[in-house]
Order: sequence, then structure tokens, then C-alpha cells
Amino acid sequence: MKTRRLQVLLVAAMTLGATGSAWALDAWRDRRGLFFGVGVGAGSGKSDFKGADSHIGYHLRARVGGGVSKELTLDAEFGWHAASFEEGTSDVSNSILTGLVAANYFVYEGLYLRGMGGVAQLNTDFDPGDSSGDTGLGVGLGLGYEFFASANLAVGVGGDYRLLHFDDFDFTLINFGITATWY
Repeated sequence: MKTRRLQVLLVAAMTLGATGSAWALDAWRDRRGLFFGVGVGAGSGKSDFKGADSHIGYHLRARVGGGVSKELTLDAEFGWHAASFEEGTSDVSNSILTGLVAANYFVYEGLYLRGMGGVAQLNTDFDPGDSSGDTGLGVGLGLGYEFFASANLAVGVGGDYRLLHFDDFDFTLINFGITATWY
């Protein structure tokens, strides 16, 4: 009797396991539902102060969001952009933290347009010397392409332009990078 129940349970578990995979693959490329992703890349940042130069840095990003439809996703993105350079006799480090709300609109298959807006924190450290911090607002536009590498992982490449507005100045970023998104 116990063996019979065990056999029925095993057959039921295998059947549910097999159909569960089929259910997961039923709509695996529609971008609907919850997702999370990471990104890494490099870019150029420049202040609008007179005589300021642009400097190359790198960025790391994490995002979480959801798909509204096959063409539209909304997410919250948290990012960090860092650059180090020499200015006169000082070593300077810029660190920009961003918290943005963004939308991706998929124009054709994996090709998307990205719009974003939110807050930014710019921290500048001078060695030797002092440091400063500014909080402001940011907006941005981007373009990219992502493709599905597996049933739930999409890999993408893209670029964006971000304008960060602080009390006394503006800071622009032009970034390029790769992303991984798990749907």
C-alpha cells in the first residue's frame, strides 16, 4: 500500500515538473511580470564649469521592475558612476549615485528606447584637500538592444545620455555598457 502511494506521488511530481517547465516556456519572451537586472560599462562625464574637461569612468547598475506589456517595462534603477583623474596638483575622485525611475519601450523585437528620471548625488574628493557633495535631479534617454540567451535571461548592449542638474552646475554623462536581465 505504501509503495503504491509512493509511486503515485512520484508520477504526479514528475508530471507536474514536466508541465511546469512547459508553462514557464509558454510566454518566455513576452517581458511581462517581475524582473531584475544588472549592468556594467564605461562612460564619459563632464561638468559645465568653464574649462572643465570630460573624464572616462565606469558604472555599475542594478534594477528591478515589471513588464506592463510586451512592449513596455517599468523599473527602478540604482547606479554608481566613478571616475578618477588629476587636476593640477590634486588627485580627484568623482562618485555619482543615482536612483531613477525608468521605462523601456521595445520598438522592434529587442530594440528599445529608454527614458529615465530621478535623483543624483555627486561626491567629489580632492587629495590632498577636502571633499564636496551635491544632490540634484537627473533625466536621461537611452537606446539599446537585448536578446534572450535562455528562457529567462536577456543580455543587452546599450548607451544613454544623462543630464544631472545640481544647484550651481549641470553634469552630463554619456555611458555605454552591457546588461543582464532575468525575467
